[in-house]
Amino acid sequence: MLPALLIVALLVQSSSQPPSPRRGEARQPQQSQSGSAKKPSSADQRGTEKSPLVIKQVPTPKTDAEAAQEAKDREEKTANERELVRFTGWLVVATLILAVVGLFQLFVFGDQARQLRKTVKAAAEQSEAMERSIAEATRLASAMEVVSKEIAISSKAAIASVSAINQQMRDLPPVFGPVIS
Repeated sequence: MLPALLIVALLVQSSSQPPSPRRGEARQPQQSQSGSAKKPSSADQRGTEKSPLVIKQVPTPKTDAEAAQEAKDREEKTANERELVRFTGWLVVATLILAVVGLFQLFVFGDQARQLRKTVKAAAEQSEAMERSIAEATRLASAMEVVSKEIAISSKAAIASVSAINQQMRDLPPVFGPVIS
């Protein structure tokens, strides 16, 4: 934006000043403006055909070699653009294939995530069942320990009872005759 403003300022300044004298020409002093209207100077011919503000640039006619080279360049450019269009078409096809593969992967990954959730849920349920089984086995082992202690006490009592009965049997008189030992 700043360069554009500088260019405009230079154009305005250059149009307000008279042209600088050329070599060998003396500069005419500016005349002060009188009350009457200023007459157009016959010496100032800016903006006419002889001294235009804008210069028309007429292109030079081309030689046969230049025209042939331009035609060849246009044909090469056209061929290159056709190739570019063809390659762009292949790029579109490859992009569509990649999009289809991406969508397929999205569905596969979604299914894998669902299967993984099922597996994690089943593993959690199996872990809970294993914990219940361990707790039950621990309870049964404790009960078996109590039973084995009770059986030991009971067997000691049975042994003591059998010993007492044997002792009593020895102390009784024989009913049917002498006991042969």
